[in-house]
Amino acid sequence: MDQSNIAIELTNVDKHFGAVHANDKVNLSVKTGTIHGIVGENGAGKSTTIRMICGVLAPTSGGVLIDGIDLSAKPSQAKQLLGYVQEGAPLPVELLPIEYLRHTTSMYGIPKNDREKLISYWADRCDITNVLHKPIGNLSRGYRQRVSFASALVHNPKLLVLDEPSTGLDPAQSANFRDLLHELAETTAIIYSSHQLAEVEATCN
Repeated sequence: MDQSNIAIELTNVDKHFGAVHANDKVNLSVKTGTIHGIVGENGAGKSTTIRMICGVLAPTSGGVLIDGIDLSAKPSQAKQLLGYVQEGAPLPVELLPIEYLRHTTSMYGIPKNDREKLISYWADRCDITNVLHKPIGNLSRGYRQRVSFASALVHNPKLLVLDEPSTGLDPAQSANFRDLLHELAETTAIIYSSHQLAEVEATCN
């Protein structure tokens, strides 16, 4: 494998919670241009692995590199290359989606002159333009998921990490979501974690 094309690499990653070994020597390389599925039953350690990839949890041992950058040594720099959609899409319910996306673009250091254009583009791609000015707390689960997806893409990440991303989407929305992922995968590495094998088979390569 061309090392220059690897967006994420885990080497002998362990995670222990006391005597419980949630993950044991996980090794994983995902290169740009692929959608890589992580499957397993509930409690298998998928979300723990995802959280270590995204820097939410620190491994007990082992290393995580994002585009060659050591996540533990340079967390801010590594996370700039990452888009993350959490399971259940936990969002600040008191904000409007437009406010949340503006905060996201600011957090990633996107120049002010480019922010509104990028928000408009990804709102259209994720089909949330009609709810940008409605409180997040009033949105359906599917719309919240799509707002979370737009916020993960607005800075054009090198690596996109999705934890149960189709939750709340109806069949038509799921099909559109898969089409968008296949398009994004031309220039992005994608990790797709789910306990639904059929969904992963339909999405990942």
